[in-house]
Order: sequence, then structure tokens, then C-alpha cells
Amino acid sequence: MDQREVRTYVFNRAGGRCEVCDRKVQWPGQLAHKIPQTKHNLRVHGESVIHHPLNMALVCGLHCNDKVSISNHPVEIADLVELIEETIRNEVKS
Repeated sequence: MDQREVRTYVFNRAGGRCEVCDRKVQWPGQLAHKIPQTKHNLRVHGESVIHHPLNMALVCGLHCNDKVSISNHPVEIADLVELIEETIRNEVKS
């Protein structure tokens, strides 16, 4: 998926509402990474995981953006990476 497809997918998945506070979000909205987009995370997990729609949340602004991050929760990160990698493997098989 390219960036526009990811944005459209996440926006539609969230029903155009902030995934933290449930406020209505105007298109194109703001996307937040659950596993933050850092050089370290890109090196460890790769772009396919960091920029995957399952790692993105639609948010209304910076206040809610901060609440999406799971950077201090290694078990949640491991679970999400596993889910994303499994999803990618299944997409390749299809």
C-alpha cells in the first residue's frame, strides 16, 4: 500500500473518528504510529511493519497522538509486530 492507500484505509477503518477520544476527524486527518517511527524501530522492525496500517491510528491532534504510542510496552510491541508480520505473510500468499 502506498501512503494515500494507508491513510484512506485507516481513516475508513476508524469511521472518520479519532481512535482515542472519538471526535470526528476531517479528511485526511492525522495518523499516529503505535510503534513510533524512529531510526531504531525502522532498523529493528523495518518499514513494512512501522508503516503498516495496523500500526497506525487516526487521531484528532497531538494530544491524542501521544496516547497512541506503545513505545514503553515491549509485550504489546512484540504482539503487534507478530500480528503485522503474520498479516503480511498472509497477504503475500493470497
